[in-house]
Amino acid sequence: MFSIIEQIIANHFGITHEELLVSQNRPASDARHFLWYILHCIMGFSGNAVAKTYSVSPRNVLYYSAMVRDGIKYQPFYATHFRQIRAALRMLDII
Repeated sequence: MFSIIEQIIANHFGITHEELLVSQNRPASDARHFLWYILHCIMGFSGNAVAKTYSVSPRNVLYYSAMVRDGIKYQPFYATHFRQIRAALRMLDII
């Protein structure tokens, strides 16, 4: 299931699946943060589970999930991206 979500988010940000997982450029980092937010805050996976899956520290997952969560509330950039990603995920009945 993670790979479907990864692909939807990668397509949304106009990057490849590989870039989503390893690249340090801005779109890839933003995409990765949205991925972690969706997995942790929306779907309920623990920070540790997400961190192990993506070989990062749990602190990174929690920090960037919170950054996206707050961004959705206060910044149009985050809110717009989240609405579009959520619509794509709902079409597939994922969230």
